Amino acid sequence: MAEVLNPDFWRDVQPGSIVVLSDAQALVEAVRQGLDGDGGLNYEVKRILRVKSLNDLAEWMLLRLEGADDVWLMVKIAGQAVDLRIYFEVPEFPAGNRADLIAAEMYWLFEDPGPDWQAKYNDLKFTDRIDIDQGPGNQGPATQTRYHVKPFGAQYGTCTELPSEPGAAPSLATIVEYLTADPTDNPELLILELGGEGDPHGGYIQMMLGCSMAPSDVRVFKK
Repeated sequence: MAEVLNPDFWRDVQPGSIVVLSDAQALVEAVRQGLDGDGGLNYEVKRILRVKSLNDLAEWMLLRLEGADDVWLMVKIAGQAVDLRIYFEVPEFPAGNRADLIAAEMYWLFEDPGPDWQAKYNDLKFTDRIDIDQGPGNQGPATQTRYHVKPFGAQYGTCTELPSEPGAAPSLATIVEYLTADPTDNPELLILELGGEGDPHGGYIQMMLGCSMAPSDVRVFKK
């Protein structure tokens, strides 16, 4: 367990490594799919995004995991502190660039700029509050979960990707982390925007929901 709390341990994880998750949600997924999840669920690391903040205060490693389901393992490093979270992409959110999202009338993702949403897409600021509709569960009707941006707000950095294309240069990245106090299995929300520098249509935006992971619930077998 101690190794996953060491920042340097994560810096040399490569695509093709195996990650074993044994948190409650992974075990529920194993049962749902009729798999033997006693030892956890095995995933292969297919893609790694490494984002380093422009102010050098934090770095994020987003590991795309493929297995029984497809999820992202986020490793956030601030100084010597390591924070582990698991995320899944929100299926109802149509990932795309800023122009795509405005064309799809996803205005709620941004602060209101006034009457002309299409003037300068890259000038739009991400909202401080997001409401997510939760479907009806076994115990009650549908509810709405409200997520608030964390105190440090939007963070900007440079992103490198593994595996990388020959000659690929780092891209601009924006990460916005949100949290809710409402009862839900996924109290963490993440907005990730990649690229967009020099493109009037903006960068590619994804939205994810997730939760924190205990270090004891994550094992890594490096390639």
